[in-house]
Amino acid sequence: MSLHLQQSGSDALGAIRRYFDELIVELEENKFKGGCLLGSLMGEIGSTSDVCQQSLQSAIARYRDLLQSGLAQAQQQGSVRTDKTPEEMADLLINTWQGALLRMQIEKSSAPVKQCCHDLLNDFFIR
Repeated sequence: MSLHLQQSGSDALGAIRRYFDELIVELEENKFKGGCLLGSLMGEIGSTSDVCQQSLQSAIARYRDLLQSGLAQAQQQGSVRTDKTPEEMADLLINTWQGALLRMQIEKSSAPVKQCCHDLLNDFFIR
């Protein structure tokens, strides 16, 4: 994600879209196996110990911070709505993406993750 944002120039929203588009292509190439390691770990060991929980919270916070930074840039560039904070939008994107990944795995289809990205990055977040 950070590499995409560094190379974004004046199109932070486009960088976020490209990041998720690349993830979707990778998921399709892997025939919807795997998904997100962070999400899998959260589901499997997230509540097994305080150490695991703290480590996963830290990892998700770093991911959220990257998305938040990109969305803040997109707000400054005028492409993303400003009545929601970058934090709120980053949380919504992460939560929706993780749920869409679960549906993708059971449906063996990229439709849920594509819908997640389209609905948020091409509609709900747009100014």
